[in-house]
Amino acid sequence: MRSLTPLFLGLWAVTGCQVIDTTEVIADPTAIVVSFDTGGADGVSFAMDIEPIFNHYCTGCHSGSGAPGGLDLTDYATIMQLGVVTPEDSEGSLLYQFVSQGTMPPTGSVTLTDAELAMIAAWIDAGAPDN
Repeated sequence: MRSLTPLFLGLWAVTGCQVIDTTEVIADPTAIVVSFDTGGADGVSFAMDIEPIFNHYCTGCHSGSGAPGGLDLTDYATIMQLGVVTPEDSEGSLLYQFVSQGTMPPTGSVTLTDAELAMIAAWIDAGAPDN
């Protein structure tokens, strides 16, 4: 069997990814696990990461002047003007509380994944930048 070390080193050097020690978590020793480093919380982008989540789960209802509770989630400026996001404090942000506690989306709707929730929290905790 050929060594995968050159592959891992090549991926790490080119993409900045981290290779995870898989000796305790993978039953299949031939599996390859690579974790891509997104640059930490500072690497979360509103336009590329957060806005698509809101568009997928929220803006079907929460858009325009008739949005429930006046909560229009269609663009960054409006979201920040509403005061539902407290930069650098995801746990204190009303928006994050609603999605993380399952209040939104409403019962019967598709819920956000743990990864999506973590991404929203990371974005808020990084200061909720408009990037």
